Amino acid sequence: MPRRGENIRKRKDGRWEARYIAGKDENGKSVYASVYASKYQLVKQKRDEAVRLLELENITISQDISFEQLCHSWLKSIKHSIKESTYAVYLNSISNHLIPYFKNINLKELKSEDLDKFIGVKAEEGLAASTLKMIFILMKRIIQYANKSGYCSLEGITFPSIRKDSKVSRIMSSYERTIFERYLGTLNSSFGAGIKLCMYTGLRIGEISGLRWEDLDFESEIMHVARTVIRIKNVQHNKNDMEAKTKLVVVSPKTADSDRWIPIPSFLTEELQKWKGDDNCYVLNGKEAPMEPRIIQYHFHKCLEKCNMDQFNFHSIRHGFATMCIEKGFDMKSLSEILGHSTVSTTMNIYVHSSMQQKKLQMDRLGV
Repeated sequence: MPRRGENIRKRKDGRWEARYIAGKDENGKSVYASVYASKYQLVKQKRDEAVRLLELENITISQDISFEQLCHSWLKSIKHSIKESTYAVYLNSISNHLIPYFKNINLKELKSEDLDKFIGVKAEEGLAASTLKMIFILMKRIIQYANKSGYCSLEGITFPSIRKDSKVSRIMSSYERTIFERYLGTLNSSFGAGIKLCMYTGLRIGEISGLRWEDLDFESEIMHVARTVIRIKNVQHNKNDMEAKTKLVVVSPKTADSDRWIPIPSFLTEELQKWKGDDNCYVLNGKEAPMEPRIIQYHFHKCLEKCNMDQFNFHSIRHGFATMCIEKGFDMKSLSEILGHSTVSTTMNIYVHSSMQQKKLQMDRLGV
């Protein structure tokens, strides 16, 4: 029976349903939406939160707009022009970093010094330089949106430069690669063959997760990187909700350059063919649903343990591949395209590390 005046009722399946006005149709008639929860208080709180967010989304730019309202207005303006995964990343950064810090600052009085202080606070919290850089990109776009909307003029704001992370990811040595490859061979599985494919093509963890057998052309010995798998924040989740906070999505690659064709090393073709399944099945597990990145990372660490090796992040495989290619004389343009980078400088600055052995060889040339 509905709670009087609240539009809340208990359904036959035991769940509580709360309805609220989500907007108007073209005839001016109210359009309703519903939220659900296991308890009355939870569904009421969930409904109230949905209404609050709706109000933030539907604000009209005015002189009284808060920073939080400005952020939600900007998010609404871009929501349908970007991927769901990108939107989730933006929302997470804004909710966790920008709004908590800047919500009490009057936008018209925002100064460059405020951004300097923001960097200091976030650096002390341990945020990586790459994360700070991405947050500042969002901040610039939000300020540009405020200027364009005529709310305020923040043209004088300057953004301080952010130092690159000085820490370089350690990659496997030649000896460690050999030991690890031998162990992968003993697994006698498509998982082992798939990880070895990453070691010789530099695929990202989400890309190998999303690789299906239909993407591999064994006759031409090439593969198509057509999708990536990531776990993102569920933007529909409410803190009092019973639904998952995150969800797994299969999306197009990271950028246009990441959608690419890569040659498969000939010595891997035969090993991969042994495990070929149906075209719509995924390479790593042979199933119609992908093995998600955190599970891949887990099994990768287990393999390292079996080899009695130090722990590496899965992404270090990509770093190691790029470095190995440079050591073997790859031209930078080809390597950049294989990795899916838009520029050669990205490849050089981020993914290429000289090994101590390579440095020694270069130093020994001084005596020749």
